[in-house]
Amino acid sequence: MKKYFLLLNVYLCLSIVSFAQDQVDLSDNLKLINGILAINAKSISGEDSFFQLSEKRSKKTVFWEVFREKGTLKRNYAVERLPKGVYNFQFALDGKALYGEVSNVNKDTSLKVYHSADYKRPYFNANLSEDTLSLDGFFAQDEIVEISIKNENEDEDAYNVKVNLDQGKLKTEYILSDLLPGFYVVRAKLKDRTFVRNFNLK
Repeated sequence: MKKYFLLLNVYLCLSIVSFAQDQVDLSDNLKLINGILAINAKSISGEDSFFQLSEKRSKKTVFWEVFREKGTLKRNYAVERLPKGVYNFQFALDGKALYGEVSNVNKDTSLKVYHSADYKRPYFNANLSEDTLSLDGFFAQDEIVEISIKNENEDEDAYNVKVNLDQGKLKTEYILSDLLPGFYVVRAKLKDRTFVRNFNLK
């Protein structure tokens, strides 16, 4: 993936406003100043925290960063250096998420915040019990997931189906009595990513 985004780790040269850290609203931790999208926050858990930027029209992700550190979290993103356009972003911190868009279509960059929400990390689990494969997962905003099951020694899928999600949730079972023993891979494919799990059918 070609990354247009430039991450700036220089703080002394930028006159960044000191944000209040004790506010629940994530928008207090996100500011756009002179074409620089600045994050100045405090992370408690070091989990479920990230920043994602995607093209509004194509939905293509152009930048993704997962935050691992605890304590003070500072990032400066040079929005002004992106190709001209409108971009959606998602900023998550300690399980809370903020959605919005940034634009550099005109001479000046602009920032819009849509809403905040609780964030739950996407996951995909596959458990085999005798000939029954149980799948469960959570895929956030996605409405459809493509499930495929394939023997690692075969070229074609043994099973492939699209499943409608209930508020991002997946919970289903498949009987594998018609499949030959062997090592299999099961994939949950979304628009912009794929989750992969393996199992041994004996």
